[in-house]
Amino acid sequence: LRPVRVWLCDADFATEDEPAPLDLEGSASEVRFGPDGSRLVVALAPTPLIDDYYMYRRLHIVDTESGELIRKLDNPGKLGPMHWSPDGKRLAFCSGEDINDPSAGRLMVADVDSGSFGEVMQEYLPNISDIAWLDNETLMFVAEDGCLSALGSVKADGKDRKLLIDPGTPIFSELSRSDSGVVAFSASAPT
Repeated sequence: LRPVRVWLCDADFATEDEPAPLDLEGSASEVRFGPDGSRLVVALAPTPLIDDYYMYRRLHIVDTESGELIRKLDNPGKLGPMHWSPDGKRLAFCSGEDINDPSAGRLMVADVDSGSFGEVMQEYLPNISDIAWLDNETLMFVAEDGCLSALGSVKADGKDRKLLIDPGTPIFSELSRSDSGVVAFSASAPT
């Protein structure tokens, strides 16, 4: 099996340079540019095999100018959604608590420069299924609690957690924040 590669090219195709693959070890499944475009986060698994995708994807920060690997984040288990903070200094992502955790439902925040990261809400047990930065210090999250879901916010350091919409109806599935600060989410209800 051949790994999935990450390629960079000029978006307006004005140059005659051919798209070039980055020299990254592993098989890529997700890429996201940082806010200023100078860095890219790539989720890489050791191989393109499905078990490696589910269990061993890790985050890699890449310099977009040189294509060099800046840092690898060793998230402890399965990997879920990932998003840069608006200032590009932090990366929020969902991960398993450890390699045996059946879901990628724990909210982590990493300092991009040091590579250190930690779980934001250790005492909050619902599965976090989606996240979005409201500003450089605050995250919004969708939490799945059994058959119910909630919409909440929390500071990146774990303080000031609050539920904006309590568990119940509707059932939330994803969320997104615009650059102007408007948050959109999808949800469903019996009606």
